[in-house]
Amino acid sequence: MGHFWQSGPVQPSRRTVLVAGALSLVSGCRTRPRTQPVIDPDTALRTAALARENALLDAYRAVMTARPALAAQLRPLAADKAVHIAALGTAAPSTSPVTTVAQLRVLERTAATAHGRAAVTASRSLAPLLASLSASSACALDVL
Repeated sequence: MGHFWQSGPVQPSRRTVLVAGALSLVSGCRTRPRTQPVIDPDTALRTAALARENALLDAYRAVMTARPALAAQLRPLAADKAVHIAALGTAAPSTSPVTTVAQLRVLERTAATAHGRAAVTASRSLAPLLASLSASSACALDVL
């Protein structure tokens, strides 16, 4: 009867070495799922709101320049827009083609609607700010 146990070092067979090598190569080449960078859905909403508020501030400045008699009435509304911009981030000032109160009223109405729609899809942290911006633009319509 033969011995089941060998004495001395055990040499793996050629087949075992080749299979082990192939498995190590295959496991090393296995594709790992790539993690996509997490994109905050509020980024686009915040950027759009910032652009709207910046356009409004620029419009208020343009109307106050074109119609100095209205500056006292429009200055508090423009100051509100500056506070909104500070809450949203920073934006570079630009020039506005708006020169009349009627154009300013249309811009405020458009902003109020857009902010309100954005608030519905925003996160819990951004939605109150967007709703507040919408309300502020709606109230500005009463003053204008």
